[in-house]
Order: sequence, then structure tokens, then C-alpha cells
Amino acid sequence: MNELLQAGSVARLSGGRLAAGSPEIAFTGVTTDTRALRPGECFIALKGPNFNGHRFLETAVAQGAAGLVVDEEIAPPARPGVAVIRVEDTLYALGELARGTLAERRLPVLAVTGSTGKTTTKEMLFEVLQAARPGKVLRNEGNFNNLIGLPLSVLKIQPEHEVVLLEMGMSLRGEIRRLAEIARPTIGVITNVSAVHLEHLKTIGAVAQAKGELLENFGAGHIAVLNADDPRVASMGAGKPFRTIYFSLAADGPAEVKALAVEPKGFEGIAVTMEIAGRRADVYLATFGRHNVGNALAAAAAGHAFGVPLEAIVRGLEQFRPPAMRSRVLNIFGITVIDDCYNANPRSMDAALAALDELAGEGRKIAVLGDMFELGPEAEAAHRRLGRHAAKIGLDRLFLLGEMSPLVAAGAREEKMDPQRIVLAGDHAAIVDELRRTGRRGDVILVKGSRGMRMERVVRGLKGEAL
Repeated sequence: MNELLQAGSVARLSGGRLAAGSPEIAFTGVTTDTRALRPGECFIALKGPNFNGHRFLETAVAQGAAGLVVDEEIAPPARPGVAVIRVEDTLYALGELARGTLAERRLPVLAVTGSTGKTTTKEMLFEVLQAARPGKVLRNEGNFNNLIGLPLSVLKIQPEHEVVLLEMGMSLRGEIRRLAEIARPTIGVITNVSAVHLEHLKTIGAVAQAKGELLENFGAGHIAVLNADDPRVASMGAGKPFRTIYFSLAADGPAEVKALAVEPKGFEGIAVTMEIAGRRADVYLATFGRHNVGNALAAAAAGHAFGVPLEAIVRGLEQFRPPAMRSRVLNIFGITVIDDCYNANPRSMDAALAALDELAGEGRKIAVLGDMFELGPEAEAAHRRLGRHAAKIGLDRLFLLGEMSPLVAAGAREEKMDPQRIVLAGDHAAIVDELRRTGRRGDVILVKGSRGMRMERVVRGLKGEAL
């Protein structure tokens, strides 16, 4: 039995008090969603601008919850034997429960953040760590990288886990600081800083400060893994008490981990010769794009920082396969689709278009692009630049969706792209219908946009699935 998931321990670690039930009541897990609740779990009633988990307490009890964590006065549960833990703030308590769990387990924690590439880097690093410690690595999956998802991921820890790998995302300043306070990583990776979250943070400098929160409490016993090719990130290690390991795509640079040679192999992948702490290694990555070489270098540097042997680093990187909707290549009736739908910002759009240009060969180059969100006052200029970049790579067709699509189209026309090749679509179905009507074997289609644009519907439609 996991004593950390007994009612008394949950109350202690979360900073709350046991208001009802025995301290020895055991929980099989923790959840914040009654739709996913399984019998025996503890339900934490979170609150937000548009929801209040306290309204679902009866549902949680009816579905077999063994405990409730609340920050409001509630009626006694209808079913006897349900523990009730009262806290000041349920979201903060969730984080404290995760923090206390990690502290009592005393496991090493590696954290990854950055404007782009953090999920791919985390997944690559997971494979590297797994190669050294098979079945011993806990990581957060999917988009569980925020103030809710990261603690829930930590609370899935099992006795066999020996190391924890956590991706950290943010929208506002202070969020990475809180995540780092919860996780207390000993190794922190920052992939890059670019124009994301400008709706809230306003400037790239503020984005850099927010990402740098990961390192605020790093000292002599910590290691920062930083991108030497990004000046804002590279400067985060200057004059600091912690050790810094830099990674770089520059073969002649001073970085401890760098790419000496990069040879694209089309859709088969990329052959990379790396140098890691003075030792060379040939790695074959089952992905494409120069940006993913940078992600692999970051993962290799973090693995090296953790003490993973070179052979295991190579084995892990070669085991990596792209997660869903992140640079995944699909063959649909002879048409190649680059499914990069999970999210988008100016930097990742540029990287995806460069990859499309590199991979298309003699096939027609087609881009299906949705709006980029959270760019604040930079939104209009960023979408115009996107259109100009799309035109410069010589697209055969450009499909656009979203409120900003006229600006992308205008940017493309500024670079002399034939207006007849630009399609401003009203919805996903219109794009699918046109691609089905005009698509040819050998076409290469990039599909990308911000998460809220749901561009994966285009991919599903091309596969013949319901949108």
C-alpha cells in the first residue's frame, strides 16, 4: 500500500486537515475529473473561472470516490467511509501534495521547458533515460505540463520509479516558478525562447524571464542544459553558481554537446554525428527537420548531465518516434501528410515550412495552415510574415483557416505568390473536400496550426474519418 495516498498523509502533505473519515483510508489514485474517476480514488474539487468541482462532489461519491479534497464547506458525503480533507485552496493543495510526494520519495527530477520543442525533447529524453533505466522513469504524458497536469502526473508515481522527467508549460509569469517549486528539479533544460504567449507577456524578453524561472533556485548541486544558439537562453547560465551544459547545432562552436554533421535522409530520418563531452557518436533519428536535431542535442545533453552512458544516449535517441500531431508523417492513398497539428507559433511554423521544403522533392508542396494564437500585438505582423515565408518556399497551394488568414494571404501575395494558389477556407470540411478533389499521388501536405484551431480535423478527414 502507498502510505502517501492514505487520507492522513494526503491531508498532511497538502497542508489541509482531515474533516471527516479515518486517516487510514487508502486512495488508489488522485483525480480532478469525475468523468475519469475510478472507484477508490480521491477527488480534488478544483475551481476556475467557468467551473467549480464542488458541484460534482455527489457525482464523485456516487462513482466510488474514497476521498474528497475541498476548500468550501460541504454537507457530509452520502456514503459513509469517505474521507473529507479541507484545504485553503484546492489547486495549491494539489501542487503541495505532489511536492510532498516527490520530497518523501527523494527521487531525481529532470525538467524541460522552452517556447518550442519541449514535448519532443522530453520524449527523446525519456527514451534516453529508459535506455539506461528500463521501466524506471516516470514522465508526464500528453499536455499534462501545467499547474494541474504536472502534479497529477507526479501522483502516478509507483515504487519501481527511480527518476522523474517533467515537461513544464506556461502562459503567464510565475507558472514555471510554481512548477519548479513543486518539482524541485536537479537538472533543467531550456530549449529556446521565441514569440509565444505575447498576449499576456507582451515581449520576448518577458518570455525569457518566465522560462528562466526554472533556474531561479538552482545552486551548486544543479545542472542547467541550455541552448547555445539562442542568445537569450545562453545568457541564463552566465555567472551562475550552477553547472551549465550547452548544446548547439554549430559544429565549430564551444558547446559541450553539438552536431558535427547533419545529413537529411528524406522521410527516412536524419543521420547526425554528435560530439558529447569530446566523444563522437553517430545517431540515426527517425524524424526530420533541423529543429529536431536541436531537440535531440538537448536530450543528449540532459542525458549526459544525468550520467547516462554514451551508448545508451544513442540507443535512446534512435528508439524515439514522434508523438501524435508532432511532425508525424502519414501516407494517405499515396499522398504524404506531415501531421504537425498540435500547436503553432512563428518559430515552429518557420521550422515546419523549412521541413516541408526539404522533404517535398519532386512532389507538389502544399501547406494547410491555421491561425497562431496568443501573439498579442504581434499577431498581425507575425501572420503576414508567415505568408511571406510560405510564398518564398514555392508552395504549389496554400490553404488558410482562421480569422488571421487574410493577413497570411496578403503576406503571400506580397512575395508574388499567385492568388489562384491561395485558398481561404471557411471550415475544415472545405479544405478536406478541396484536397480530396485536387490531390495527387506524390503530393506532400503540411498541416499545422495552434491547438485551438483543431487542424487535426483536416488530417482525420483526409483519412476518411469523421471530422
